[in-house]
Amino acid sequence: MLFSVSRLQRASANVRLAIQVISYVALALWVLWWLGNLARFQFQFADASWLPAWRFLGFDYLHNHLGSQAWMRGVNPYLQSFGDERGLYAYPPTVLPLFSWVALVPDFKFAARLWALFIAAGSAFCVWQIWRLRRAEGWSELPIAAMLALVLWSAPVVFAMERGNCDVLVLLAVLFAALALKLPPRWWADSLAAFLLALAVTIKIYPLVVVLGLVALRRYRVLLLLGPCIAFLLLPFGEFLKPWLTVVQTTQGHRINPVSELVQWMSGDAMSLLPNAFGNYFQSRMFWGSMHSPGNWWPALWLRLGLESVASWPVLAVQIATLAPVTLWGCWRIFRVPNSARLALPILLWVMALATFWMPQSYDYNLIYLPLLMVAVWDKREPVWVQLLLLLSLSWWIPFGPTGYDWALARVLLKLLALYVVTLVMIRGLTRPAVPMTVATRL
Repeated sequence: MLFSVSRLQRASANVRLAIQVISYVALALWVLWWLGNLARFQFQFADASWLPAWRFLGFDYLHNHLGSQAWMRGVNPYLQSFGDERGLYAYPPTVLPLFSWVALVPDFKFAARLWALFIAAGSAFCVWQIWRLRRAEGWSELPIAAMLALVLWSAPVVFAMERGNCDVLVLLAVLFAALALKLPPRWWADSLAAFLLALAVTIKIYPLVVVLGLVALRRYRVLLLLGPCIAFLLLPFGEFLKPWLTVVQTTQGHRINPVSELVQWMSGDAMSLLPNAFGNYFQSRMFWGSMHSPGNWWPALWLRLGLESVASWPVLAVQIATLAPVTLWGCWRIFRVPNSARLALPILLWVMALATFWMPQSYDYNLIYLPLLMVAVWDKREPVWVQLLLLLSLSWWIPFGPTGYDWALARVLLKLLALYVVTLVMIRGLTRPAVPMTVATRL
């Protein structure tokens, strides 16, 4: 018996050493690759990636860089051109002061490099908080180097760094809100959590789905404070609100008008909703697996199968059919768990990942929450079939691979499958008892 335990300990130590060596090598390669990306200000090996890399880094960041600079000059970026060929400023007015630091770094290329590094640092900080949570809960120990390598090499984080989108600000607001929710439910702690979640909502619209998470967590006071906090953040920008809403209606109509589309479909005019050039669009480099909202890929899937009547379903009907089951299932199971606030971080990561799927159009740089959630809730005690389903995630997790039409469809389907599987693992983790960190729980 002692001999068997000794062999098990040696085997566990060898596996752990191998994982750590592989992780450090992967991190070193990631650093070298990004040093090249930043030095040349371009995504290296783009031809080998299925991500739609732009001709320079920070294409999305450019919008906030120029918009904030114009705002600080006294220009209203919702009414006047500020130098971005994409048009007027599209983000909520609360985002403008969050980028006021560009006054200190006026050069776009230098600022875009800093922003890419900030995205990586924000993701790494979240990994550290997840690592601390896993140790506190007594879950299977996963080396922090392995967690960092998995997250930093994930396609959503790589895509976010390449484009320079601002989802990392939402991530950090949600992270600190989760830490506040773990505190005893007092007024000041709930007010802080509500303020941070309101900040996330006023950076991007999808975090509003956190309402469901707060109900599931039974944090009703935070929910009641959320509305006043949103108003508190928006009221100082009163003069910008109306023009901002006008800009949103004209430039983001594909994301905010799903209800009228559903009415049109129910009235019998379904085929008119199907884009004429849908096949060409889905074979373009902009698709190739880089979006994950079911409304984006649903027509491509069913046109491929020759079912035009199903392909013409409106976005809202598609979202309800594919996402309502996992949403209701996850929220109900969280609601039934007592003291679920101790796991507020993975729960809010799940809510944010789910929210990006619900958006009528979502690119994978919005999906930075899903890799973080997967390393947060993974446990070696899960059955083999769950581990195998999670292993399929590598097809979209790795940012390099084939770029064909069928590969794109496979990736988007596997992202939806990953959402369902990680929801199952999270739910099981909510009720899994903590165990001492022994050979059985160490890698």
